[in-house]
Amino acid sequence: MKYYYVKLRDGNVGSVGLAGLFNGWLDYDRLDELNWFSREELVELFDRDLYKESPCLPFTWMGSADGLKEMLGWEYNEDLNVFVWINPLIELVEKED
Repeated sequence: MKYYYVKLRDGNVGSVGLAGLFNGWLDYDRLDELNWFSREELVELFDRDLYKESPCLPFTWMGSADGLKEMLGWEYNEDLNVFVWINPLIELVEKED
């Protein structure tokens, strides 16, 4: 099973600013053993505000796959056989074994 760290993409946003949006964000903005999650755990964090997976899109999309990623942030993951959305404020860093 793979695990991922949740890291802010923009250091200028600051953890303190996001702490108001995501209760306890300070706990999730470090690359340490307290901050790694499986995909299943990520889906549950903050009511899916950080990461979403779905076997089908939760809306109708008539455009291209590139447009889907560029405009809405969703992309199809062939390995997982699901559509994935990652909050654009974060980066998922794969945990090294």
